[in-house]
Amino acid sequence: MKRYLLPLFFLLSCSGKIKEQKANAQATEETGTITATHFIKFSFDDKSRSLEGKSDITSAFYSHNWPDYHTPEHIKETRLSSPNVFCGRMTNPAKDKMIEMFMTFPEGTKLKISDFKKLVGQKIYTDNADPEAIYSRFYFFDTQVEYTSDSETKGYLLLNKITAYTDSTVSAEGSFDIGFREYGKTEIHPSKGTFLLEFYIGL
Repeated sequence: MKRYLLPLFFLLSCSGKIKEQKANAQATEETGTITATHFIKFSFDDKSRSLEGKSDITSAFYSHNWPDYHTPEHIKETRLSSPNVFCGRMTNPAKDKMIEMFMTFPEGTKLKISDFKKLVGQKIYTDNADPEAIYSRFYFFDTQVEYTSDSETKGYLLLNKITAYTDSTVSAEGSFDIGFREYGKTEIHPSKGTFLLEFYIGL
């Protein structure tokens, strides 16, 4: 008789775990909790590069490298001072590499998370000559070297779809074809890549 207890216990245990997984999946779907690994994968100077993990929505890259300046109070103030910007950032565990992308709406815009859906399916160019247009900007920090995109790089960001959201963030995947310019230099470094990032409002 006892030999049947173990299989029965095993079945009940598995059944309980399956129900728990379904409940967790349903709760994740309903609340928009982000569970996927975020990433940026791209080519740069003919090499493939990637950053993977959780998006840096707490500005940990800045507070780690410049703690005296990027205090929690300063980070909060900076974020609130740019209500017309969606920002996504990826940082490696050592916090010596980082890439971030911005989507900037016209001055005076006060974004809501729901406004993000306006960006899906359209190319957002780096050209910011039109003050009424939405434009994209990239920043790339590789150990001690800093790169940035600008309007002359003639690049774009394409958001393919929203994958998750919370009250204050939205995750989306997409691709980009853009150029980076090292600070102080004129040469443009072409770059193409894909990403899944968590975005928030502000810098």
